[in-house]
Amino acid sequence: MDLEIYKEISKIKKIYIDLNVLSSGIDESDKFHEQSKLILEWAKEKNITLVVPEILLEEIDDIPLKLNWIKEKILKLLEGFKTEKPDVYERMVATEIVAAILPIFKEEEIFNDICHFTFAIVKNCDAFVSWNKDIIELKVYSIQQIASKIGIRKIPKIYEPRELSDKIKQVP
Repeated sequence: MDLEIYKEISKIKKIYIDLNVLSSGIDESDKFHEQSKLILEWAKEKNITLVVPEILLEEIDDIPLKLNWIKEKILKLLEGFKTEKPDVYERMVATEIVAAILPIFKEEEIFNDICHFTFAIVKNCDAFVSWNKDIIELKVYSIQQIASKIGIRKIPKIYEPRELSDKIKQVP
């Protein structure tokens, strides 16, 4: 066992898991199912807190009717976890960060990724897990600069599920 990986994984007490990971962890036909499922099982077993802001619940609610079975399974899955929702102050701080970031990143397709990551920052998450890691990593420096201006120093470690699941497998 690699001691550094053990230390890294052991520090994760609060995590933000993006919808793309939640849905692939449920959908057995998804090519990323095994890695996502492993992360979800690990988080539940270790009693890690999942951060579940309204934006994530809205995305779940927007899942198309033909995929309603995934929506129902995600909601049922979340019931089995210890979860936290941002309070009013945290939502205000997240809104402030997002408002400062938006003029920098005009690409509409990354807006939700930025919002999700911002909630992970505001909720003081140890990790952020998404199959869109590359998109978020491109923006982390700017997000960090804006967050630090309002006194937030800790930025969650960003993991792609494949990377995190490989590390989980190495830790007892």
